[in-house]
Amino acid sequence: MAEAAADTPFRVGPVLGRGFGLLFKHLLPFGGAATIMFLPIAAIIALVTTTPMQLNQLMWLIGAALVLVFLLAYVATAGIAYGTFEALRGGKPGLGSCLRQGFSQFFPVLGVAIMTLLALVGTVLPGLLIGAFGGRGLLVFLVLLSLIPMLMVMTVLWVAIPACVVERPGVTASLGRSAALTKGERWSVFGIIVVLMLVNWGISLLSNVVTVPLASFGASATAMAVVGGLVGIVTTGLYTALNAVMAAVAYHDLRVAKEGIGIDTIAAVFD
Repeated sequence: MAEAAADTPFRVGPVLGRGFGLLFKHLLPFGGAATIMFLPIAAIIALVTTTPMQLNQLMWLIGAALVLVFLLAYVATAGIAYGTFEALRGGKPGLGSCLRQGFSQFFPVLGVAIMTLLALVGTVLPGLLIGAFGGRGLLVFLVLLSLIPMLMVMTVLWVAIPACVVERPGVTASLGRSAALTKGERWSVFGIIVVLMLVNWGISLLSNVVTVPLASFGASATAMAVVGGLVGIVTTGLYTALNAVMAAVAYHDLRVAKEGIGIDTIAAVFD
């Protein structure tokens, strides 16, 4: 994949085009890194379908699995970011190298993820607290209204994890770095996010094509749960990989546009 020339303007189309191209060209390592985060959920599905257990045991297992999924999701995101930069400079990232890089950046990336999550929750929480005392109509209105600042925060912080993986400045500095890089280009970044949301919606519709017909064939509830869970793992893993690739490509293009920094300089940290 050829490196963009210095001072190339940041554009939505090239980011999307190269992002989709890189994902499908390296689908095995990127998709594998994203899907591996759901192994705890797959283990729960297998255990529940083969071993009777009490409700409290099931709830504890589900809780533990969700925590592991949350942690592994950011290992995958960091690893896919590395793989994207490696692919941009013409390398061939493998699943093993993506996972190694992901685990090597685990704690700072997790810190960035938690801070981002808190920032997003902080945009919705005031509306929830106020709406809780004002009736359902006010609650719905305030939650919908809070989507605007939430999307703004998401846009500002969208390249924080790639910045953390490459520049390694620390948690809060990674957030600030994302804010600086996206400044002046946030409508374009927001456009990319909207496209990805639409893709996620499309993927969800396609997953129903697989799971819904099972009911008409008289499939058991267990079979439907297993198939639905596996389809969910694959589709969510694919969407996670796509988001990670797009954020990394956008980070690269923002640095090219704003700083004239190319992929060889960006990826040199991994050598």
